[in-house]
Amino acid sequence: AAFAEEVHADVVVFEHLSRNFRGSEKTAQWRKMEVFHKTCGMLHRIGIRYATVSPKYTSRLAFDGSGRVKRGHEISENTPYDVCQFKSGKIYNCDLNASYNIGARYLMRLLKSTLVETEWSRVTAKVPDAAKRTKITLSVYRQALAVCSAPEE
Repeated sequence: AAFAEEVHADVVVFEHLSRNFRGSEKTAQWRKMEVFHKTCGMLHRIGIRYATVSPKYTSRLAFDGSGRVKRGHEISENTPYDVCQFKSGKIYNCDLNASYNIGARYLMRLLKSTLVETEWSRVTAKVPDAAKRTKITLSVYRQALAVCSAPEE
């Protein structure tokens, strides 16, 4: 929250983590939700909004639109799990890749809310992945933005 205030953020976007877990996963989920609620409380006190997006495939899909990434041992035996490799061969941190996609999902939701239905239909016709919320990556958002700013034909 202090960092968000320092950089004058308007909103902080989180993955929505309220799935049902069992056994040992329950404790980890409980701690994550505790951190989430504490952070949201701090953000509320300083006047910064928060939003959540679906966590599905945020770190599994490459932000550049190249598709599914390889993680950790899928790359090589000694590679840590927090590293991913895109189909193009680029190596990234999985959390950085996911944060781009989380931000893109939030921005796509904002974009959709500002468009009339006919304009949104034009966007989804030219960028089909824009209609599928779990397939939205940074590259899909950029393509949708380009369609919106392009004059109608």
